[in-house]
Amino acid sequence: MEAALKRKMSRRNVLKTLTMLRASTTAALLFAATAQANTTIDFDAGSVQSQLNYQNWIATWTGTSYVEDGFLLQSSGPWGNQLLASEITYNNGSYAMAATPVGTTTLTSLTSPAFNLNSIDLIRLPARRDWTVTFIGTKTDNTTVSQTITITDNAWHTYSLGADFTDLVSVTWQEGVLRLYAYDNIDVTAVPEAETWAMLLAGLGMLGWMQRRRQA
Repeated sequence: MEAALKRKMSRRNVLKTLTMLRASTTAALLFAATAQANTTIDFDAGSVQSQLNYQNWIATWTGTSYVEDGFLLQSSGPWGNQLLASEITYNNGSYAMAATPVGTTTLTSLTSPAFNLNSIDLIRLPARRDWTVTFIGTKTDNTTVSQTITITDNAWHTYSLGADFTDLVSVTWQEGVLRLYAYDNIDVTAVPEAETWAMLLAGLGMLGWMQRRRQA
């Protein structure tokens, strides 16, 4: 009877351990999945108005930095050094952003060591000639990639960045003196740390072990 009681207690301990392992494995899988989810920086009205300052004379929200969904946009340059947000957008309840003339916008991630830049929406001021915008990405190995986009009209278009715009630590682009443009809907993907991938692999291993244990 004592042996039967010990076996029963042992089975209970095994079931309790399996339940804990299942819970931790599920958490690891969910964390790993969300760590590489796409994010669209769309400059929603609430975020813009809570971070930037409203300038009545130009009906625009201004500031030197802006944070949304774990990503940071900063402006640097010789004139004004400001990010500008206004309602020149096709998305109801959101804004588009630009920088002061000759200003450089820098995009970085605050929550992951690297990210991928997938696409961005651009619009320019009316002009007779095509305008170009060059995006320069710095990768985790300190190499750089670049892509020049040509804007042919003053309408919103979505432009895809090339396959090289992965594992980035930052991306920069610059306004012209008179060739000004706005951007919106920046599609980015955070790249999880190596530890996150280790959690994912460990979780998959645990699920396999539990399945074999159940079948045995």
